[in-house]
Amino acid sequence: MKGWQIFEHSVRLVFRNIDAALQISAVLYAIYAVAQIYLMRAQARIDAQLQSLEDGSFDPNAALGAGAGLVYFLASVGTLVLGLWIAVSWHRYVLREERPAGWVPDWHGGALLSYLGRSIMVGILAMFAALAAMGIMAMLLPGILSLLAVFSGVAAAAYVFFRLCPMLPAAALGERMTLRDAWTATQGAGEAIFVLVLLTVAASAILQVPTLVGGGGGGIITILYTLAVGWVMMLVGSSVLTTFYGHYIEGRPLG
Repeated sequence: MKGWQIFEHSVRLVFRNIDAALQISAVLYAIYAVAQIYLMRAQARIDAQLQSLEDGSFDPNAALGAGAGLVYFLASVGTLVLGLWIAVSWHRYVLREERPAGWVPDWHGGALLSYLGRSIMVGILAMFAALAAMGIMAMLLPGILSLLAVFSGVAAAAYVFFRLCPMLPAAALGERMTLRDAWTATQGAGEAIFVLVLLTVAASAILQVPTLVGGGGGGIITILYTLAVGWVMMLVGSSVLTTFYGHYIEGRPLG
């Protein structure tokens, strides 16, 4: 099945090119990890204070310290920029064999902004598809099978996202691609998308099992494992988008 081929090819892209994956992402992801650890710990303190409130008031400075709002904002923006930087660099390496000379990939500011803009656009369209599917299901089956309505919404969002996802690697490469271009190029990909989503959800769930068995929490082992899994999922996720572009836009084989 093509969905399995896309998933398998995407995983192999990462581990077959592990040296390049580390060269592209190691330094950036290390900074990303520091910001993520701060955000995770900050969120834990915020949750703890919210649970202890009696009058409903909340003071972020009391929970996180002076200037917490600015630091939290900068850390959040930083993780977004670093994640985009890694994704854009990985797309360019796989599709154009553009490997950085050192341990920090080249900065492509225009490509990052385009990637962010197209991500937001595709995300909004996927959200509208989810809401429409859930609304239709609610009208057809009022008051029953709410889980089916949620599933239909998730399925619709995933379908629209993957039909349009070639726009993201195109942005990384500086290529022009319209919504119609992406939608036309991925025609007939419905079955592959369905299988790919199932495999992605299953893989994500399996990777989370050690955390659940260990009781979760904010321990150092849990945090390190979460960050390591996050690195794998980030690169495999970028590879899935890369594979979609390579196969459906450039006609590359999946073998």
